[in-house]
Amino acid sequence: MFSEIEHAVPLVLVVDPSTSGLRVPALLGYRRDDPFAVRLTFPGILGPDEKDLTWLLSLELLEAGLLTAVGDGDVRVVPASAGAIRLHLRSGAAEAVLEAPSRRVERFLRACRQCVRPGEEETGYDWDGAWADLLRRECS
Repeated sequence: MFSEIEHAVPLVLVVDPSTSGLRVPALLGYRRDDPFAVRLTFPGILGPDEKDLTWLLSLELLEAGLLTAVGDGDVRVVPASAGAIRLHLRSGAAEAVLEAPSRRVERFLRACRQCVRPGEEETGYDWDGAWADLLRRECS
C-alpha cells in the first residue's frame, strides 16, 4: 500500500470563456500521514517561500466538487461542462480559474481512497504533532 500518491494533471487557466486558455502543468499529491489534504503543486512556479507554488485543498472538497459546486472562501470547486471541473483559487486580490479533466481527478481520488479508506483518516493521523506544529508556527 502506498504512503504517498502523486498524479500529473493537465490544467487550463481559464482567462476568457471564448478562448482555449493557457495550459498549466500541475501535480496532485496525497500523503497517508496527512489524510485530509490534497496538495496542488505548480512545478516551476515559485511561491513566497521560493519553492514550487503549492495549494492545500480538502480531499472531501475535491470529491464533492466533482458533483456540485462547493467551497466558500479561497478555494471553490465547480463541475464544468465537457467532463471537466473548475478550480477557483483566490489569494488576496488575485484569483485564478483552472479547469481539470474530471476523469484524471477521479482516478487520483480513487487512489487516495485506496491508500486511506473513508472513515479511517483519523486512525493514522498524528493530532498531537499537528497541534504542536500549528502552535510552533503561531509563536514564531
